[in-house]
Amino acid sequence: MPKRARSRKKQDNSERPLSYAIDGESVYGQVIQPLGGSRFEVNCADSITRIAKVAGRMHKRVWIHKHDFVLVSLRESEPKKGDIIVKYFPPEVKVLRESNLIPANFMYDDLSNDNIEFDNI
Repeated sequence: MPKRARSRKKQDNSERPLSYAIDGESVYGQVIQPLGGSRFEVNCADSITRIAKVAGRMHKRVWIHKHDFVLVSLRESEPKKGDIIVKYFPPEVKVLRESNLIPANFMYDDLSNDNIEFDNI
């Protein structure tokens, strides 16, 4: 057992540049559900549901959950598949919504109870 654990990198709180979708190359999407093996089912802005894999540079560095907004890079050979290249954080999603880049049909889940009814005991 090691005597001393290594220290982790400290998180940089500076703003990162906002990545935008490029027509024909990438599209905005919202994660529907994780499938395992770094793959996710993503509802894309062009109304196509794709199977997207997390890019290798993001693997084990960025954690993606259900209802997260992502940027999906499209594959030329497989139109139903893609690669997740950016995960958007809530302040970035707000900026994209205000500039009408994310469609209104995407639902933003604010930690709601997912229609769970609680009974009084």
